[in-house]
Amino acid sequence: MKDYTGQKFGHFTVVKYLGKNNGHIKWLCRCDCGTEKSVRISHLIDGNTVSCGCHRRVVGKRMAAENGISKQSPLRSGERFGRWIVIQKDQLAGNPIRYICRCDCGTIRSVNRCGLVTGQSKSCGCYHKEISAQQARRLFTKHGKSKDRDYICFLKRRRYHADRDWTLEMNQLLFELQPTCVICKSTDRLEIDHVTPSTKGGKLEPGNVVVLCRSCNQAKCNKDLSALPTEWQEKIKHACQDFAQAWVGTTR
Repeated sequence: MKDYTGQKFGHFTVVKYLGKNNGHIKWLCRCDCGTEKSVRISHLIDGNTVSCGCHRRVVGKRMAAENGISKQSPLRSGERFGRWIVIQKDQLAGNPIRYICRCDCGTIRSVNRCGLVTGQSKSCGCYHKEISAQQARRLFTKHGKSKDRDYICFLKRRRYHADRDWTLEMNQLLFELQPTCVICKSTDRLEIDHVTPSTKGGKLEPGNVVVLCRSCNQAKCNKDLSALPTEWQEKIKHACQDFAQAWVGTTR
């Protein structure tokens, strides 16, 4: 294990190793203000923890000073902080001072005054949800053009170039060996299926094709063979190998 003793992360200086606690590796660290604290090493490396809390208080005071907001000055009704709009002071709260605020989404909540003026509290949580949703869309959406006409034409051209080695003789032999769907034995609306989907680099060639009915083909969709039920995997593998061997036999 790497020794972090003496290294500095933000305002923390690593003092010594404390061992594991609930599966997390922890080190004793000393903040610049003199406070000693047990901290996860992963939080230090990622920069999630930079001080014992003194840094955040200093930044909060500086932001309040830059905004011209005195610590003692009361907040005015209608004043905006992020997505919060101040309604009135929370009379039931003691110390710290809190204000009843309305978020832009309509949520009404009592919010810590310090959180408002320092920007630590920007909304009721709706802002974070929107940002998370945007990040998820960026991660899981490739381009958003799947239904665009030009993109569909591009896929057809790419598939044509990938499958242009497929011949009429191959087509005839395949349907002679597999006159029914290899999974359900149906003879209705038979189609040639790529075992390894064309979207994942699979070509229309012996060793990668089987005959499926439209219903089974749509159920298989663009899944890999390993993602299918075991019974389907066995049937498709055997049918695929039989056709590949038969085609090799005809070309000798």
